[in-house]
Amino acid sequence: MKSFTEIVGNTISKLIKSFWFSCAAAGLTSYLCLALFHFNGTDPQVQDLLIPAVTIQLIAFTLYFALNYHKGFHKYDSDLIGKAFIGISKKCRIFADSLERLTDHKLTSALDGFKLLEEEYSDDLDTCEQAVLRFYIGRCYDIMGYFPNALKCYQDSQRLGMKDNILPLLIARCTGSNGDTGEAVQLYTSILSNKKSPYRLYVRTDLGKMFLRENDAATAMKWFSEAIEHRQNYADALGGAAIAQTMLHHFKEAEELYKAAIVNRISDSRGFTAYYKEVQAAALLELHRDSNSNNDSSDTKGVS
Repeated sequence: MKSFTEIVGNTISKLIKSFWFSCAAAGLTSYLCLALFHFNGTDPQVQDLLIPAVTIQLIAFTLYFALNYHKGFHKYDSDLIGKAFIGISKKCRIFADSLERLTDHKLTSALDGFKLLEEEYSDDLDTCEQAVLRFYIGRCYDIMGYFPNALKCYQDSQRLGMKDNILPLLIARCTGSNGDTGEAVQLYTSILSNKKSPYRLYVRTDLGKMFLRENDAATAMKWFSEAIEHRQNYADALGGAAIAQTMLHHFKEAEELYKAAIVNRISDSRGFTAYYKEVQAAALLELHRDSNSNNDSSDTKGVS
């Protein structure tokens, strides 16, 4: 929840914006009206009134844009980007366009734009801009599934001074996706111990998913159970636990967890359902094969 001071601050900011917009609108309206009177010849002294009308309009617009200059150029991730790529220069426009394409999931085009910016403007980028740029190149690689490339970019961004709390989580995820399970556990544990990190909520479900990829359903279930107990990333934790229990052939418990995940609105419920049914079918087939194998062994012993 927002604090009282944040609410008051936001309210005052909106009032100031409304004031400047009102001044601008008043100045523009006065200018148009006076110009109309002038061209109709209804007021011979109208030229003396045009100057203050235009002045009011220009002052209002100038003050408004001066107050909001640092906010108007980043449509996305303004807190993460900070003061990097602020302005109307070509490099700032390239960055903004590339970020727009990334948000629209045009990953190849976004990556090309970020890399072009890095190559052609390498001498014009300050350390902050370099860190932000490496981060977003990493995001493109990450979403595309090129985890080794993404990890290197994230580490470069961290080395260049980016301190956003999202970065350790992304580094841990890429490390786990690269198969470095032990190192990933250490990185996740570090995030979990940082009580100021808002991304602690995702650590236990991330670890559970990582161990599912390693086909270690028992360890995965341990992490999902802890996440459920702490109600962290709750719907995903229920869904992950359903998958883990299915892999462990605990089908009744898995079905209950699956239904609970759907009720709690797990993200991409259709994709999750398809994944759950696929794992369930594989687990049932595995159970059937094990049963047949045991029967064959019993028959062989009986013959001997």
